[in-house]
Amino acid sequence: MLVELPVGFYAEVTGQIRIKKGYLSVQVDIYCSMGGKLFPFYYVDKPILPEGGYQGQVSEDGTPDDVADYKNWIKSLPFKTELNPLQCHFIKINPDTTQTELVAGIKGIFTAEVLTQLEDLDFSEWELDAKIKVNSELASLRVERMEQFRKKDRLMNSSEKLGNGNRLPSNYDRAKLEIDIKERFSGSD
Repeated sequence: MLVELPVGFYAEVTGQIRIKKGYLSVQVDIYCSMGGKLFPFYYVDKPILPEGGYQGQVSEDGTPDDVADYKNWIKSLPFKTELNPLQCHFIKINPDTTQTELVAGIKGIFTAEVLTQLEDLDFSEWELDAKIKVNSELASLRVERMEQFRKKDRLMNSSEKLGNGNRLPSNYDRAKLEIDIKERFSGSD
């Protein structure tokens, strides 16, 4: 289910759920606006992996024995371009939350102000990454980058409030709940 957000952003409710300590959360991926300053960083080329994957020798943990051969293999594959999410969130909801309530909640969390701040914070992280790669001695930039992460965390922690936090009953049926959530949020209300 796609949700249009302000300033050209959009959210996708993936249907993925997480149940942690008796609470239900649904995954919401946030995508940046086309033509926005973050778009070039998230619109990326990804190799199309053939069925069966890499056929060279690998160690027990799946790491290629010949890294150069693996890199050459990756370079030889066809690529597709796709937009990666800017951020992925699990938002706590009640088991009886409707699609309309979820959409309203997502729009209430990801306002134009929040999205603009996230875009600015994320863009400054990309700029800092580029500067740090040029000169790894720039310790002050690393400190600035950590502060950017803290700002983003504070912003999102204060924003993600949806549902009243009711715990799931101890005898809930996880499989049934997953099917119900996926069906409820896969189409339009």
